[in-house]
Amino acid sequence: MAKNEENFNMTKILDDIVAFVLIFIACIVFLSLISFSPSDPSLFTSDTVSKLYSNNLIGTFGANLSAILINMFGYASYLIVLFFLALSYLIFKHGLNPVKIFSFLGVFIIELISFATVLSLFLSDILFIDTKFTGKEYTSAGGIIGNKLQGILLPEFNFWGTLILILALIVITLIISLKLNLYSFYSILFVVSKKMVESIITTLKNFIEKRRKEITIKKIKTRNAPPKKPKPKPKPEKKVKEKRADKKQPAMKFEKSDEYNPPWQEIFADPDEESFVDRKELELKGQTLIKRLKEFKVNCQIADIHPGPIVTTYEIKLEPGIKFSTIQNLSNDLSIALAAKSIRVERTYGKPTISIEVPNKRRKLIVLKEIISSEKFWNSKEPLTLALGLNVTGEPFFSNLNSMPHLLIGGQTGSGKSVGLNAMICSLLVKNPPEMLKMIMVDPKMVELGVYSNIPHLLTDVIIDSKEAASALSWAVSEMERRYLILKDLRVRNLSSYNSMRKKLKGGEELEPLPYIVVVIDELADLMFVARAKVEESIARLAQKARAVGIHLILATQRPSRDIVTGVISSNMPSRICFKVTQAIDSRVVLDRSGAEQLLGKGDMLFQPPGTSEVIRLHAPFVSEGEVENLVSYLKSYGKPEYMDKIKNFEEAKEEIEIGFGDSKIKLSSNNPEYIQAVKLVISTGQASISYLQRKMSIGFNKAARYIEMMESDGIVGPKPHQGGKVREVLVGPEFLDNL
Repeated sequence: MAKNEENFNMTKILDDIVAFVLIFIACIVFLSLISFSPSDPSLFTSDTVSKLYSNNLIGTFGANLSAILINMFGYASYLIVLFFLALSYLIFKHGLNPVKIFSFLGVFIIELISFATVLSLFLSDILFIDTKFTGKEYTSAGGIIGNKLQGILLPEFNFWGTLILILALIVITLIISLKLNLYSFYSILFVVSKKMVESIITTLKNFIEKRRKEITIKKIKTRNAPPKKPKPKPKPEKKVKEKRADKKQPAMKFEKSDEYNPPWQEIFADPDEESFVDRKELELKGQTLIKRLKEFKVNCQIADIHPGPIVTTYEIKLEPGIKFSTIQNLSNDLSIALAAKSIRVERTYGKPTISIEVPNKRRKLIVLKEIISSEKFWNSKEPLTLALGLNVTGEPFFSNLNSMPHLLIGGQTGSGKSVGLNAMICSLLVKNPPEMLKMIMVDPKMVELGVYSNIPHLLTDVIIDSKEAASALSWAVSEMERRYLILKDLRVRNLSSYNSMRKKLKGGEELEPLPYIVVVIDELADLMFVARAKVEESIARLAQKARAVGIHLILATQRPSRDIVTGVISSNMPSRICFKVTQAIDSRVVLDRSGAEQLLGKGDMLFQPPGTSEVIRLHAPFVSEGEVENLVSYLKSYGKPEYMDKIKNFEEAKEEIEIGFGDSKIKLSSNNPEYIQAVKLVISTGQASISYLQRKMSIGFNKAARYIEMMESDGIVGPKPHQGGKVREVLVGPEFLDNL
């Protein structure tokens, strides 16, 4: 009897010890979890990090323990603390009963996994590792276990089906573990609900009673209080202030400055900082994509996911024996499965995978400031750097017009073609002063490029007449030939070498500055309808030879058909951009391949760099009318344009010069009063030099050089001396002044 009592006491002591140890373990786990830090050294960080000091309350052991639990179960790890406390109570009350302990353990495991899955559904990811050695890594709010389970259930049951299934599992497990029948469960639910309702009603009654007393006391105090003195009426605000408040914010104004420095940070709008990437949505789409491919007997797996501003790229690794064309033929079926507008399938260059580009649910608005704020844009030594847009991964993409050297742009109406063209023009203007860049703009539609009128970069006003545009192209060919003669005399190969020589020359008459010339035509179709032969010939000659002398073409059309973009034009335009088109044949006209018909529109485009047949998908930035007007306002404040009248009527001017040479009586090629004044000045003084005209007439170098060239064409002065002299020979006498 005494022996049995002694055994009973020993068993009771052992139960108490085990219960106390479990409480101790619960405390260790709890302190480890609440002091978990992503920067603490653990099994998941590098060896370099593991030598550092741990901030966890339980030290290195606690850091490792919390890292393992968080990685496996996420926030559900805190249930492990409750498990040890409940198990301690169970042992303390019922002793070490293996059957009860194992049944309790089984129930707990089901509850733990269920809660981890629910957390993965509702909460965002946890920052798991964050150190300067290993970078940032995230784990699911339900850990690996919860994330895996929700990944299995979501494709089958969707969100609400998965949630109901997990909650039902939790309730059933609680009923079994607590040995409740359905009546008891409803009774408990009814009692709890009744208590909650009673508590809410009591709280509301107390609040109403308290509020009633406060109002009564306030009325008594108001009744007994002395009468208040009337407050003086506030003075009315001045009408000037009211007008300012009602007035809308005007366009930006700029003061005249000698230094060319456009304030692009103020002119262009800031990008949207809101994140459009939902990692759970991307993973769910990826799982649906793989499931759909397996239905078509295409075994594959996701190698990587690259979220972007407009589309997300899924890198898919195919099993051996599956053809790339098989996936391409399934693009329409995949679009239906993912409820996407269109899906594009391409090879991943440099990797043994394919890329499937899926449109995002929400598009990000791409603005020009987001692109030109890149250091790559301003650090580029190439002056003609075009800001084309963002690539599919959201990185700014630039291209050098000098290496293109000409650009053909096609796209249907509303595809973002004109907005993308405006972005390219603005990127050229913010980087190049008028002394380095001149432009000829042709806008037969009369609505797209008219905003750039009277900026100092223009050689002539924006051309809207197709015949004048053909004449301007002829002038560009003539200017190309003239520049080649200049380069030939100086024995240099291109414009860059010429400009380098011009900077190094000292003494004598300085060389004529030759800025880059960019000819922008917004609608090529109208020109081809009016003067096909002349336009096609000029474009072909410029495309073949003009690169070396710094003349470049940007041609845009909304009708990319073979009667507009002829074989002669397309074969001489190595760089091409195609926005969305209606049919595959239009895409082949521009890019020599299909694919642009699958684009999303609104700036989505395919870019074909020079020297390659491959295309790059880009997203053009949006530039508002207000931003363009503010930039133009700054350019107008910087300087006035020096238009060349003969560009628009070049053919007529050329004929007039020829008639003048054929007659013994010299005839001037221009009736401009300023030019006549320059002629009188040269004949009367006998000094025919650019610098002399600049000083005496207070005009710029370009205008003075043009007047000297016109005098040479009119037979008034001789050619430029080859021996380094500054002054040309005057070929007419003072008697010529009587004929003016």
